[in-house]
Amino acid sequence: TAPGVIKPFVAANQALFDLYRDWSTLRWIEVVANDLVYLAAVAAAFGLGYKRGGSAPLAGAILVGGMTAALPLFVKLSGEARPYIMAWGFGIIALYFAVGPRRRLTASAIALGFAIGSRVDMLLLFPLVYVDVLRAEGNWRAGVRGAVHYTLIVAMTTLLIAPWLLTNLVGNLRSIATIGLARPKGGWVSLTSTVWDIVGRNGLGVCVVLAAAALVYPTEKGSKLAAVYVLLLACSALKATAWGLQHQGGPVVALVTFSGVGLAAIHGRWPRVVWYFVLLSLLVPAVRTVRDIHERRREYVRNYAVAWIERHVPAGTIVYTSTAMLNPLPTPQSADAIWDEVNHTGAWTLKVTEALKRFHGESNDLPRAFSEEDMIMEKGIRRVWYILGGRTDLPDPRYDIRTFSDSPIYSMNVSEVSAAFKATGGVIICYDANGVMPTDLGTPSIEWVNGEGRGCRIYCSPDMSSRLKDPQDLGAW
Repeated sequence: TAPGVIKPFVAANQALFDLYRDWSTLRWIEVVANDLVYLAAVAAAFGLGYKRGGSAPLAGAILVGGMTAALPLFVKLSGEARPYIMAWGFGIIALYFAVGPRRRLTASAIALGFAIGSRVDMLLLFPLVYVDVLRAEGNWRAGVRGAVHYTLIVAMTTLLIAPWLLTNLVGNLRSIATIGLARPKGGWVSLTSTVWDIVGRNGLGVCVVLAAAALVYPTEKGSKLAAVYVLLLACSALKATAWGLQHQGGPVVALVTFSGVGLAAIHGRWPRVVWYFVLLSLLVPAVRTVRDIHERRREYVRNYAVAWIERHVPAGTIVYTSTAMLNPLPTPQSADAIWDEVNHTGAWTLKVTEALKRFHGESNDLPRAFSEEDMIMEKGIRRVWYILGGRTDLPDPRYDIRTFSDSPIYSMNVSEVSAAFKATGGVIICYDANGVMPTDLGTPSIEWVNGEGRGCRIYCSPDMSSRLKDPQDLGAW
């Protein structure tokens, strides 16, 4: 029981505890939400292509809608519990409502507000929307008033659903600068690899050609200015971010949705080749998407690491692991130790110093202002273990958790965790999905792997063989 004044906080703590222990329910809720927005975006893309297709509306609809439905990047992210496809989907919906009757601009502004609230890089769609707003209003004076009104609705919607964009403004600007401008953590990605990702893996090369066609050949009023902007966005995507195109939402959405304008321009000059462009545009994405789905199904493997640990490993044992969808419970002492890694005096200086190295800089007097902004992600990851260290009244076994591979700065790396495991003994859980794992630990006690040998492995130190529970049935969980 708890005093009435703190019962709401106790309820919130219990909800977070259940969530952090097993993320699967929340993950499925977010995936379903993403898929619903994605389906709505595909429908909006067909409508947008029809409107922008000019004298070839059907071809435009099939091109833009088909690209949205088949693009490997879109399909991949629609199956993940991350905000990318949510943001991009609302961005496409916003562009659809922006084209056409003036009365739909409010719906477009609300959709764009949702898009920016999901991913701030959707701000890049503003210029494309402004072209449509000016066209809908008919003259510059009315167009400027309409653009201001539109922007205010977007701003109100964005701050309503994502008020932290202001409170975390400095952190957002830092992320944009480090991801978009700085040298990627793993080193520069070659221009050839980036071009291949755009053209070969996702088939966006034809969209670039169509944007250029909209610039060269006659189009509707304002489209040439928009074509210049889309081509500039396409050029910006050549700057690799080490995460492929998932951080290039603005350029990708702009290229896909604007392709209908380029198709209309080509139809005005060579009407017979329009359907060849449609076929060529959809062929690569469709083939790559089918191939990617097959590969992901082949690579998927379900593991039961936590269930096996709780059945066979005695409570209090040292367990090395990285944060996963399902996590074992830490002892309060180990949870506090993990939390202290990012909260001790001077913890923030480690990250700032490491960040300066990416810009080839150093300082003996680091600025303390906004130091908490830099720690949001690190604290978020460790808050999982900190919350799981509570509710000690539960009968479930708890372990001395030591994390690795959760952060390049605050967690042990592969070589460090391998040495620590050999020194202290205990158990180590290796998830291949979380990065490079140690390879010098001997034979795993149990593993769940796919045909390529990737998945999850559990290793036990030699002294654990006599301590494991139910040793006659170690293959069960």
